Amino acid sequence: MKKKIKEESKSTNTYGHQIAPRTADDDRVEEAFNQSDTADPSIPFAAANAKNTLNNQIGDPFGPDYSPETASAMRYAGEQNINQQQGQAMSEDVWRRKQAKFGQAATMRQLRAPQLVQTGGTSVGKQTTNAADFWNGLISGGIKYAFGGA
Repeated sequence: MKKKIKEESKSTNTYGHQIAPRTADDDRVEEAFNQSDTADPSIPFAAANAKNTLNNQIGDPFGPDYSPETASAMRYAGEQNINQQQGQAMSEDVWRRKQAKFGQAATMRQLRAPQLVQTGGTSVGKQTTNAADFWNGLISGGIKYAFGGA
């Protein structure tokens, strides 16, 4: 007896972009993102501390004796240097905060980006088998195996 096996299948899938539903976690992330950021408070503190140290060094009664003009010029130059360093540090802090905001915005966009999902599809398949041939083959194969045949 001949086995009669015929298989056919056809699948069609459709895909589309879909935005995930908004959740409470999205609201919390967005709230954290929208909070205003503040400048690093240690920058003005460090500048004020440096100015106090400068004034204490110039006005030290046990230190070198400077003329009032020299002491004033030293104080002015030292304060200008401290102000320059403070401005640079504040500029770097603003840049750092802008970069952090940009990273947060990019992450938010990735989290809320539409996802490619399967929106539908069909699958049609046919299989034709002669049942008698199937059972006969199975039984004869089992008998052959039981008696040591191949």
